[in-house]
This record gives sequence, structure tokens and C-alpha cells, in this order.
Amino acid sequence: MWAKIVSIFLSLFETWSKLPDETKEKIIDSIVDVFSDLFRQQYRSSKGGSSKEQGDA
Repeated sequence: MWAKIVSIFLSLFETWSKLPDETKEKIIDSIVDVFSDLFRQQYRSSKGGSSKEQGDA
């Protein structure tokens, strides 16, 4: 079981290593954008339940 998981991660790492830097940057930027949106939505929904008004978010 662990050997299979390790081999998957090694395959992903090898694939990542072969990508050009420009492609890596695009992938990282996309991931950051997705998580930024998710965290922003989570923050706004958690602030919406409080009595404090939302500021300049």
C-alpha cells in the first residue's frame, strides 16, 4: 500500500521536474488563485454571521 502511494508521488515529482518553469508558474498561480477565492469566500461567510460590519474586504 505505502509503496504504491510513494510511487505515485515519485511519478508526480518526476513529471513536475520535467515541466518548463513557465508552465510551473502558471500551475502555481492557478492553484493560488483558486485557494485565494476559497479562503475569501470562507472569510466573508464567517464574518457575515457576526454583528460586525464588513469593512473594505
